[in-house]
This record gives sequence, C-alpha cells and structure tokens, in this order.
Amino acid sequence: MNIKDTVAHLLELLDKFPPSSRFIPVQDKNPSVNGGNWQGKTLDATEIIEAWQVGKTPATGRSFNGIGLVLAPPFVAIDHDGTSCDRLIEELSGMSVEDALPLTLTIASGKPGRYQAIYAYDGELTHKKIETGVKGEQLEIRRGDSKQSVIFGAHPETDGYRVVKDVAIAPLPKWVIDVASGTAAGNDTPLLSLPAPSPRRIGTAPPIPLERCLSRSHRDQLDRGVAEGGRNDAAIAIAIDAAGCERWLTWERVAYVGDVREVVTTFGGRCSPPIPARELETILKSAQRTGKDQGPSTPGDALRNVIKKWERENRRSSSAPSNTSHEQSTTPSPVGNEVEEDRDEYSYLRERVRDILSTSPDDAAVAIALSRLAKAENLSRRDLDGIANQIRGEQEVVTAPPEVTTPHLDLGYIVPELADAMVAAGKANGVDPVMFLHYLLPAVGTLLGSGVKVEVSPGHVEPCILWSSAIEDSGLGKTRAYQMIDRWLVKKQEAEIERWAVENRTYKMALTEWQREQKKQGADNTEPPEPPTPPRRYSVVTATMEALVGAMAAQKGKGVLWFRDELAGLFSSFDQYTKGKSEHLETFLQAYDGGSLNVLRRNLDDCIFAPVSHLCVAGGIQPAMVSKIFSDPNDPQGLQARFQFLMPQAVDRRYQRSRAPLTLPGMLDDIFDSIDGRTNAVTVALTDSAFGLWADYYDAMQLRAKDSNPAAAAWLRKHASRTARMALALHAIDLATGRVKGLDADWIDVATMERAIALGEFYRGQFESLQRQSTQDENDLSSLLYRLQQQAQRTGRLTVRQVQQGSESKLIRRVAEIRGWRPSEVIKSLFRQAGAGFESVTEGTTVALVYKATPPETPPTEPPPPPEPEIPPIVRVALTDLYDVEDESGLLAAIAFLGQDLYEQAFPHLPPRRQAKFTEWMGGAT
Repeated sequence: MNIKDTVAHLLELLDKFPPSSRFIPVQDKNPSVNGGNWQGKTLDATEIIEAWQVGKTPATGRSFNGIGLVLAPPFVAIDHDGTSCDRLIEELSGMSVEDALPLTLTIASGKPGRYQAIYAYDGELTHKKIETGVKGEQLEIRRGDSKQSVIFGAHPETDGYRVVKDVAIAPLPKWVIDVASGTAAGNDTPLLSLPAPSPRRIGTAPPIPLERCLSRSHRDQLDRGVAEGGRNDAAIAIAIDAAGCERWLTWERVAYVGDVREVVTTFGGRCSPPIPARELETILKSAQRTGKDQGPSTPGDALRNVIKKWERENRRSSSAPSNTSHEQSTTPSPVGNEVEEDRDEYSYLRERVRDILSTSPDDAAVAIALSRLAKAENLSRRDLDGIANQIRGEQEVVTAPPEVTTPHLDLGYIVPELADAMVAAGKANGVDPVMFLHYLLPAVGTLLGSGVKVEVSPGHVEPCILWSSAIEDSGLGKTRAYQMIDRWLVKKQEAEIERWAVENRTYKMALTEWQREQKKQGADNTEPPEPPTPPRRYSVVTATMEALVGAMAAQKGKGVLWFRDELAGLFSSFDQYTKGKSEHLETFLQAYDGGSLNVLRRNLDDCIFAPVSHLCVAGGIQPAMVSKIFSDPNDPQGLQARFQFLMPQAVDRRYQRSRAPLTLPGMLDDIFDSIDGRTNAVTVALTDSAFGLWADYYDAMQLRAKDSNPAAAAWLRKHASRTARMALALHAIDLATGRVKGLDADWIDVATMERAIALGEFYRGQFESLQRQSTQDENDLSSLLYRLQQQAQRTGRLTVRQVQQGSESKLIRRVAEIRGWRPSEVIKSLFRQAGAGFESVTEGTTVALVYKATPPETPPTEPPPPPEPEIPPIVRVALTDLYDVEDESGLLAAIAFLGQDLYEQAFPHLPPRRQAKFTEWMGGAT
C-alpha cells in the first residue's frame, strides 16, 4: 500500500475522533520520543498526519511506525487480550459478550482473540487489569493521561493494526464502570477465599485434586519436599500456582477438591526440616500479596488435557465431595471389568481422534495434534495413526459427485463475423475456439485505451479493462491461441521500437552537433533538439510494476497488455526486484479500475505519476496452481474477483493438416488496425433499453452475491460492471467489422447488451465450475472423483498412469493403504463411477477415463419468418449515403442530392435510432 493509500485510511480513521483528541507517534507499540515524559509531546490530528507523511516525529526527528491514541477523557479502551476474556466478560457483566460490548470502533492487531474496543465516558474511571486465569491472557480497562492505545500502523508480530469494526465510538457500558469502581465482580479477591465454582462434573469422574493441576516442577517439589535454604521460595511459588489454578478451575466451572492452604501445608510437612506453622502463615500472606493477579503456571490447553486424563482414569468413580468441603480424596474407585475399561478407553480415543480429523485444517495440523495426544496419553503415535486411518476409511465413501456441466458459448451469436474463422483456427491448432475470443477481449480493451469508456449511467463510467485467465494444463494450446491474437501487437511493437531507434540515433547526432555549436559560439538562445517520443508499449511479458507505471505515464492513457503464459509467475514476480515485502500487488490491483498510479521515492526526480492507467491482462493458470494463487477463500484483496476465467473444452487434439489458409489472422489485423486508428476520446452510452437490461442483470448479480461465500460474492459484485466492459469491447469489434456505422458508434444498443450478458453468463458458469472444483474437501473421495472428471474434460482422456503421477497420487495411495487395494484399483474404481458424459475405456494394458463431449441442445425448429420485402437497388444506394450522415447539415445535403421522393422511400429502412434523429433534425417531419 503506498503512502497515498495509508494517508487516506488514516484520515478516514481520525475523522471518528473529536478535534480535541491527542495522539502520540509510536515505534513498535512504544512512544517514539527522546527521554521520558511523552505525555508532553502529543500531537493533534493535523500534526500526526503531517508527521506520518514525513515518517519522522516533528520535535525530535525520530522515526516511527504507528500512531497511539492518548486515553485521556473521554476515551476508554477495553483491551481484550486473549480468548479466555470472553468467559470473564460474561462472568463480570452477566451478559453474552455481544451484549456486554456494544458495537463501537474496534482495533485489532491480527493476533487471535486480541483487540481493543474504544468507548467514550466523561466521568472518573480507574485503570483496571483483571487476570483471566489463563497464563498471558487478561482483560484490561485502560484510561488515563499516561496511557495510550495503538490504533494505526505496524505491529512487531503481525501485518499491522487494522479496523475490524468501522463504526462510531459508543458510550461505555455501565458494567465496565461498576467493575472499574469496585462495585461489581472483578475486585481483587483474597487469594485464600475464592468463591466456590458452580461445579461442572467431568463425565462420571470425581472432582479433580487441586494439586494435580500444578505445573510438573511444582508437583515434583510437592511430592519430595525441599531442603532448608530454598523451601520458603518454593512454597511461595507453589502457593501462587495453586491460587492461579483455583481461579482457572472456577472460571472453567470444573469441580475440584483441596485449596491453597492444604497444598502449602502438605508441602511444608514434606520439607526437611518441616516448615513451622507460623512460617507457613507468613508464606501464605506473601503469596497473596505478590500473586493476586497471576494465573496458573500451566497453560489452559495443557490444563484441559490434565482434566481429561483425570476423567479417563477415574471415569467409573462414584461422586466425591466438591471443593467446598475441602476433604481431599484422591483414591479412584475400582474400575470393574478390565475388558469394559479397555473398550471405554478405545471409545474415548476414537472420539478424540475424530475431533482432530474434523477440526484440523490440513495434514500437518492433524500430525501435530496426534503427536500431542500421544504424548499426553502416553501412547505411541503409531497406535493413533491406526485409529485415524480406520476413521478415514469409514468416512471415505464415494457419494455421487457434483454433475460436471460445461457452459456452452455460441460464438455465432456473440461474434457472428468472426465465429467461422475462430472455429477453423481452433481445429487447425487443436484448441477450443472460445479461447480466441477469451484473449481477443483484453487485446481490444488495450487498443481502446483510457480514451474510450462506456457510461453505464450518469456518473458511472467503466474503462474497457479486462483481465482474462485460462485454466488449463501446460501444453494444451493456450499459448497458441494467445499468439494468434498477439501477432499483430508483436508486429506493431517491433515497428515502434525500430521507429524509436532511428529517431534516437538522429536525436543523438543532432544533440552532439548542437553541443559542438554551443562550445564554438558560446551560449545562445538556440533550443536543443527535442528527444524522440518513447516507444509505445503495446504488450509486455516481464516487467516490474514501477517500470509498467512509468510506461503508462509516458504513453498517456494508451493501453498496455500484460501477457504471461503462466500467471502464477506474474504474481510471484512482483517482489523479485525488491528486498523484502513490497506493495506491487496493491498497485497492480489498483490498475484494474484505470485510476491514477503514483510511485513515490525519496528523490523527487525519480517519482513516477501516471494520471490515468490502462492495463489489460491475459494468460493462463495450471489447474494445480489455482488453489495456491487464490489460497484465501475470502479473497480479501479481490485478486480473484478481477479475473474472468475460462476452462476450455476438450477438443480433438490429433494433428490435422489443412490446405485452406486461415482467415482469422487477416480479419484480426483489420480489426486491430481499425480500432488503433481511432484517436479521438469518446464516451459510449447505453440506450434506455440497453440500460434497463443491464440494470436488471446488475440487480441479479447483487442478489446472488448475498447467498455466496466471500470470494464468490466479491466476484459477482464486480461481474455486472465487467459485463458492461465486455459490451464496449463487442461494440468496438462491431464498429471495426462494419456492423455499426456512423451515428450508431456512440451508443450501445440492446442487441449488443444482450450478447454481452450472454457472454457474462457464460463466464459466470465458468467461475462457478471453478469454485466447485477448488473448494472441494481434498480428503473427500467424491471431491477427488470430481477433480478427475475435470481433468478428463480438459484433456479429453485421463489414464491411470497420469493420475498416479499427478497431484492426487498422495490421496490415492492413502485410500489404497486403508482398503488394502493397489492404487491402480482405486483409480479404476473411481473411473467406473464417473457417470454421464464419461466412459471408462480399456486401452491395451491400461484404463482411461474418456470425456464424451456432447453438443449443446438445439432448440426446436420454428417455421422461418416471412421474407423481408426486397429493397430496390436505387433505395440501397440512397441508404448507403444516409448511413454516412453525421449532422443536420449533412442530412440536408443528402436530401438535396437524393431528392425528397427517394429520401422518403429509404427512410422506413433506416434503424429506429437514426430515424428518430433524422426526424428531430427535420422538425418532426420524415
């Protein structure tokens, strides 16, 4: 994110605070000042913004990377430092967390369970810190001139602070005021008089002894005692640990027996020599004074494992006294039949392993969780792996996979002039002909540049910027399809570079001559020669984002097409010329809307500013890389949402030699020459009926987005605008091929919009198919079968060997091991279940899954429409002249030339919009 973006976000954030608010620059959460007394060096909003832009504090010139809010009245920050704070808040407020903390401006660092909610309260309030009972987690009520809360900038352990609830600052809840003033729960409770918990019995086990919850070192000391010289310090540490365990068990509502005094007394009696009773009282008071806010020495997760182990060991014990009686009973009751106990133990472990498999995000997390469980239960990892494999085998039952459907695109309807030529080129190159249109659209957008836009409605203007990606394995033709489109751009680029080279040589000679004359005659008023215009960049393959911004700044709104055969390489190349993390991806995403791009450097002469940008993108992604590139299912940056995806259909890839020359290259040359030759800037509007159609489509996409996952919703919200851009590209192709002429050039009619929406629906179907493929659970066999179907559909056929050597081989081997099959048998079984549209075929010694492409259903034939009346030749000539009319004077001249009678014969054959315009110019007469 560049400085312009961060300042914009900072301004938006600071607007939520009153003008009297004070701020302090911070470096890694600490005030960035020289010496102490940072309270006297605070800044107002204007001063902190200026300091942020410079990157230095105004008084001392020290660098800083964050901004803190001074928590003087009226501000109060509720510092929620850990997930255990939720239970504490519920205990203190008597409400759920959502009700206890009304919606207010909230800042988070990105660490789980940690955030600060900022509230307003003008009254007196005491700073308060309350331990939750979990080590390292606490709830803090922060207020005071000496307190600050970081609200913006970098965090030493995360990607930085961010606003998670972007709303106005709300009044402080009353329960917080009560807790801070000491009139509610949350006061410092005496160490030895904690309230009794509401017992939560652990299964059928008796309450757990308090000493079992101590850390391992403290339990060892409790068992052996300590010799004179270290026994008092050990007793204080054990007392603090035991008190922390009491708090934790109370808030977790776990029944326990024993208390701090009993634990310390037991320890004192085992020391050598024993600790006298009077000394024990002193130790307990010292522990109460120094450990009143501390939690247990053992982390919460480890304590939960201790409790579960106690439950398992004592599952068949009868009820025992609760902690209120202080009668410690640690002897478990008889367990009864050993076979039944083993069965209970196995059931318990199965449930634990099942929970791990269902909640762990990936194989690595499963392995870590199983290792921890094996260590906690004193078992071998192999035993738990066996249970896990058995559970996977029970779960991995192949259900019917989602039906593989391929959205069909009628090229003859979308681009009627080019359809036959695209189909012929597809057969000759062994590629899906839709790929030519897929790459043609961003190429047309590139040549239109920023000067040609579509006005969807007043104030809503879209550039013809399109980003297209084909999802296809390497070697299946996407490069050949793109080269067919790119050949014209390559020729123009070559000619442009040659032109610049010639002019640059001439310029250098002229400059040398001018400098020689200056030396001879001394300084005069002769101007030096003008340097040549830099070469226009039609397309690029490899470039830094900064160089690309520089190129767009130099060619002033003319488009650039960035093509990468593998787009994964493009995204990974953003930072290859920089040390550390750069902001090139953010700049790249910003270019999608054609706005200004600004590269700010320390030296002002090196800064780059492009007032307008126009970057189109084309390329391919291998199917296995899709989930890696778009790894976040929420797509927070919107990278996936900006692309239109194509998964090409399988075609007959056998080489076919054709004697007939391809017509597509020549037709594309004519289209590109025509579009590139238009130099005037123009905004193309939608007719009323076209706008109505687009508006309905927009509403439908927004409605679909509400019921979709975050990534799909982001894509759908952008799709209606993308469809308007495609309508502009189709309109430009119509102009170049002669379908649209004259006055019709500045309007997109309803027929063009219908074609654009049909194209948009095709791309929506492609995206939904991609979503189904990429969001399936990797460990689900029905999902595996779906992915194999997709591979077979893309390539036409898929063999057993290809699957064994592909990305799914690991899962195949695991299933085979569980079921006692060979991997090839698993694959063949899946092939046989592929369903309609696929066939399992034996080919020699191997088996292949073959995709049977079926042509789209053709609508029932209807009787042909009655033939249109034939237009007399003389009227056809008159229509040709009338199509060239551009203004009122041109119409009057045409009528004078044709005569009124011939004009009236030709008028009914004109398009409706042209008829309306001519009628307006003629004052209502035809």
